[in-house]
Amino acid sequence: MMARLAGWTLVVALALPVSAARAQSARDLFQQGVRAYRRLEFVTATQLFERALALPADPSDTVASRGRLLEYLAASHLFARHPDSARATVRRLLREEPRHQVDDLVFPPEVSSLFTEVRRFSPIVQITAPADTLLRPPTDGWEVRLVPAAFPNIDVSLTDSEGALYRRLYTGPIADTLLLRWDLSDSLSQRSGPGRYLLKVMSRDPRSNASHLIELPLDLSFEVRDTQPQPPPLGPSDLLPERTPGGGGAAALIAGSSIGLSTVLLPSILASGGSPSNARFVVGGAITMASLGAFLQKRPGRPIRENIAANLQTREAWERRRADVARENAERLADVRVRVRSGTVGVTDVP
Repeated sequence: MMARLAGWTLVVALALPVSAARAQSARDLFQQGVRAYRRLEFVTATQLFERALALPADPSDTVASRGRLLEYLAASHLFARHPDSARATVRRLLREEPRHQVDDLVFPPEVSSLFTEVRRFSPIVQITAPADTLLRPPTDGWEVRLVPAAFPNIDVSLTDSEGALYRRLYTGPIADTLLLRWDLSDSLSQRSGPGRYLLKVMSRDPRSNASHLIELPLDLSFEVRDTQPQPPPLGPSDLLPERTPGGGGAAALIAGSSIGLSTVLLPSILASGGSPSNARFVVGGAITMASLGAFLQKRPGRPIRENIAANLQTREAWERRRADVARENAERLADVRVRVRSGTVGVTDVP
């Protein structure tokens, strides 16, 4: 029993350092690295700073900020006699913060000189562009901001999905922040179509001839607003009756007149050598007069002027609504908007 208890105690004791190491935050590792740096234990300091950089940083933690971590890491590499690693760390920092300045109150002149040397011959340029933006050409344009670490010459261009040159935005030196605007057209001022484009920023240092290439993929898509449906045609239920009740008199008149006429003519046709009775004229006339009376009683109703005026207003209102919808739909179809989405920035250093 005692042996088993001792075994479990040993396992727990061995597991505690591992758990504690895993629980360390970037801030804890940074503070440990600073203490190792001040004790001149530069190799240990570089290991601790690298581990701190590998962990997600707390945005609210200004003590263990990424810029300060890279400063200490570059200084630790420098004093550990790893100059290539020190320069690589400085370039790593300048890619993220081209205007970064070393705190001379924290680091000795050797560290400041290292940053000055790397910055002087570095063509590093930082690019800042919106991740997703909706534009309305030709008044709106897509903008990109370029911030150099030194004073390189740059060439900014766009290529299409096949890699061919599409538009050159800028060529020349850059000394400070440069804001470029693309009006979403090609080199011939023709409006760009939807598809994939690639923004390329090639920077060169005229003294060291080193190059720095930044590539930013862009995805253009067009968006058109939905159109409104046309108003349905007016139906009988939408209009008021324009006459009083009536109708059917014309049919009665035609039918009665036909019967009366047949009464008069038919006996003459059917009689073979005999004289038809004159009574047929009386009967035919009576039927015709009755039909005429029915027609007079059932003639079309009289016009209702108020309803006719109201129906005219209803039809005019429907025509105005139809014209308004047609005009608005035409405006919506013409109001084409372009959505520009930026991809992940790719960086290539050419020595």
